[in-house]
Amino acid sequence: MNTKQWHEELFENHIEKYDNASFAQGTTGKCDFTEREINYNKDIITIKKVKLP
Repeated sequence: MNTKQWHEELFENHIEKYDNASFAQGTTGKCDFTEREINYNKDIITIKKVKLP
């Protein structure tokens, strides 16, 4: 019996492929730059930085 939800199967191994995609490269640096530019004022924009395993 399969106990995984449909979305778990859909995205299984997806994170590793996404992290290696060219468009995802440098994303953390871009977020850091944007946070500095707005002086870390979270009222201006909401940025969520996620570090994946």
